[in-house]
Amino acid sequence: MHSLHIEIANQHTQLKNPEARINGIIESIQKSKFKIREGTLSIVFVDEATICKIHEQFLGDPSPTDVITFPQDNSQNFAGEIFISVDQAKNNAKEFETTFNDELTLYLIHGCLHLFGLNDKTEAEKYDMRKAESELMRLINNTSSSPPFQLN
Repeated sequence: MHSLHIEIANQHTQLKNPEARINGIIESIQKSKFKIREGTLSIVFVDEATICKIHEQFLGDPSPTDVITFPQDNSQNFAGEIFISVDQAKNNAKEFETTFNDELTLYLIHGCLHLFGLNDKTEAEKYDMRKAESELMRLINNTSSSPPFQLN
């Protein structure tokens, strides 16, 4: 049996109760061909300053980013860890004329796809990642009845 335990840490003061949305998204992903391996999946919502610190510490780049994913460790029953910048979602929703909910959902999907094994370093990998993101976004929008991500 495939067992995935989700731990959610909402460290962003403006994000309102993300648990219900996350559970619906992960449930949809686990029904797709992009299943996350079993173990504990940690999802952490952070502000811009925190994502910049993590980005610099682990990737040597102090600039803001939207999502950072740390891979699974099967020996520790660890499915992976996803850090998501709520501030980037707010900014990018305005810039790309989309909704905050869609941006944050996309970041979670993107992180999960990294855990599945997709990368986005080369142009071919980026193409495959964008295709998978679109497929999962359609699936989630068509099957998940969970409430949207919201700000206080």
